Amino acid sequence: MNLRLSHKIILNFAIILIIPMLLSVYLVSSDLAERSEREIDNQLEFTTKIVNKFFFRSLNSIQVQLNLLAGTEKFRAALEKSGSEEIALLIKSWDEKLNYSFIDVYYLATQEGRSASAEEEGLRAKTNGTQAAAGRFELYASVRKSKFDPAMAPADDALGKAARGKNQSSIVFAGEQKAYFRCVIKPPENLGVNKTFVLCAYVQIPNESIDAIKDITNIDVMIFDDKISVMSTRFDPSGRRTTGLKLDAEAVRRLEKSPSYRVNDKFLSDYTVNVYSKIFDEDKKFCGYMCVIVPRELFAMASMYVVKNLYIILAISLALATLSGYLLSSNIAAPLVQFAKIAHITSEGDFKQKVDIRRSDEIGELASAFNKMGGKLDRYNESLKRKMFEITTLYEVSQSMNFLNNKDQLLTIILTKMIEALNAEKGSIMLYNAEECLISCEMAVGYPGKFERRVKFSPGEGKAGQAFQSGETIISNDIQSDNSFLRTQSTQNTDNVTRNMMCVPMKAKDEAIGVINIVNKKGAEGFNEEDKALALSLSTQAAMTIENARLYELSITDGMTRLFIHRYFQIRLDEELKRCNRYGPVMSLIMTDIDHFKKFNDTYGHQVGDMVLIKVADIIRETIRNEVDIPCRYGGEEFAIIAPQTGFEDAKKMAERIRTAVESAKLQGPGGKLLQITISLGISTCPLNSKDKKDLILKADSALYYSKKNGRNRATHFSEVPAAAVESPEA
Repeated sequence: MNLRLSHKIILNFAIILIIPMLLSVYLVSSDLAERSEREIDNQLEFTTKIVNKFFFRSLNSIQVQLNLLAGTEKFRAALEKSGSEEIALLIKSWDEKLNYSFIDVYYLATQEGRSASAEEEGLRAKTNGTQAAAGRFELYASVRKSKFDPAMAPADDALGKAARGKNQSSIVFAGEQKAYFRCVIKPPENLGVNKTFVLCAYVQIPNESIDAIKDITNIDVMIFDDKISVMSTRFDPSGRRTTGLKLDAEAVRRLEKSPSYRVNDKFLSDYTVNVYSKIFDEDKKFCGYMCVIVPRELFAMASMYVVKNLYIILAISLALATLSGYLLSSNIAAPLVQFAKIAHITSEGDFKQKVDIRRSDEIGELASAFNKMGGKLDRYNESLKRKMFEITTLYEVSQSMNFLNNKDQLLTIILTKMIEALNAEKGSIMLYNAEECLISCEMAVGYPGKFERRVKFSPGEGKAGQAFQSGETIISNDIQSDNSFLRTQSTQNTDNVTRNMMCVPMKAKDEAIGVINIVNKKGAEGFNEEDKALALSLSTQAAMTIENARLYELSITDGMTRLFIHRYFQIRLDEELKRCNRYGPVMSLIMTDIDHFKKFNDTYGHQVGDMVLIKVADIIRETIRNEVDIPCRYGGEEFAIIAPQTGFEDAKKMAERIRTAVESAKLQGPGGKLLQITISLGISTCPLNSKDKKDLILKADSALYYSKKNGRNRATHFSEVPAAAVESPEA
């Protein structure tokens, strides 16, 4: 009788498998309930460990940083001088390194107000109590950025332990749903005073910090003080964190008798098991409550253990099926072994393996379906890798662009990332110049030697010009036979420099502002539609960033001289003076004025006057320190240079360099006549001459006036101006 394989399996194994399957139902049902409870306990234990590690590592980090800051020579000297105001000023300077909310300094004082002696400290240690034999801790100095809740202050026993060298770290809760790390330490010994000091620092715990716990455990966590939730990884439908929720009174009552308490709950559409437990600090002192929210879907993991029971069932089935197994082994065992091998390889991520079974029964159909599935998974896997790669590239580019304002640096990063993402050899960025009506190369990466950075094309000229004019991406995978490809002078004599090319227009507000050219994709394949999609995404980000940078530059730059405008000068001078007055470095201000500028306008016309202004501005920009000094057009023919971290001597040298460069410059006027340009300069220095902005400008202007009054074409520092000669500049 010619039976199909399905008929054979039904006939031979129906009776054999009924009994084991009934047994499996009983074993599995009883086993799942037990393992679900274990899974909850395991998740609670694991999450508790993660929470404790997170809090105590943070506390240890704060404690280490506080010890380093308290051990500095400045702080020790302040303690030795017992100057509370000086201590407070030093503590304020710790803000960037510690990011604290409050810092208090206590000292151990006797009842008569004097400092505790060594004998009294010894007695304090023997009592192991909260107070010395005849003294107590008093607040000596304090820096508090906001309202301080007195309930957060450390108890005397914590101060006492810290004074004996045992640092105290804990988590404290304040009103308004806030939590703080509190570290209590004793500064280094061997101070030149007979006092015992203790530092107490509070660092606020941001709610977002515990999101890392969820990232690790994939489980929501809520932290409670004695009443309400103050930290949570869970969000309500409006997108707000679920803080301010009241603590379950039943949970508090149960936790007095048991280490944990669990209750079924429903949040939105999710069913969960909420497990409550207490939080203790390193001294086993109660700090608050924790609620671990375990999804019910997690219990499905317990079904993995069904495999173990099924092995037992399989063993019983094997014993019962031995009699009939040899009849089917040739039809089932051999292909299944091969199937299992390929399935194992596939489970490791290799979807290219195929099952080589050619049969007309169900196993053959299964093999064919499996091979089709493997092919689809392989294509999907490759597509997923590509998407992940694109997302990662876009993220990296956006991150780089968020932290940079310099246009050249932005262009380099964008172009480099784009070349790497598209697996190409080189590329360039061309931007449109509205005044010239040309697109010119602003940046190139991957070209050997010195690249022609100022290669220019008209819209519609060459591949880049076509992409710019049409606003569409152009791909050419055979440049050598593409007649529209326009070679520059540097590539005319090389026939094999460019193999393929993709030109992507950059658009801002639906208008093209430039083109990104990606050249020579590596490998035999050329650029494809996937490359085009990624390039468009990157070019969009690039266009937005370049346009924003351009608009910002226009808003702070003088259109003629390309120096910063007067308003920007005032803002930056304020910033540099604040930095100088706060941190102590020096800075100088140089004011310049073109000598006899009115004669240029009256004699040659305002166009020549504009040429003189542009020439002097270019010399100033080329002479000063790039990205350090700040050149500005103060007004008319007057310029100003803000020179950070530049004292009297260096400022005088800089002014002389500028004066000499201007004097040596040649400017061709009407009829080919060379125009001689000179400038006068005045200098003032902060804090040498003044710390006030208006006064600093006035003194630089006075020094400039002195230079003009004494022959012009010279640089004068205000400190060199005789007292009798100091007067206000002429209007």
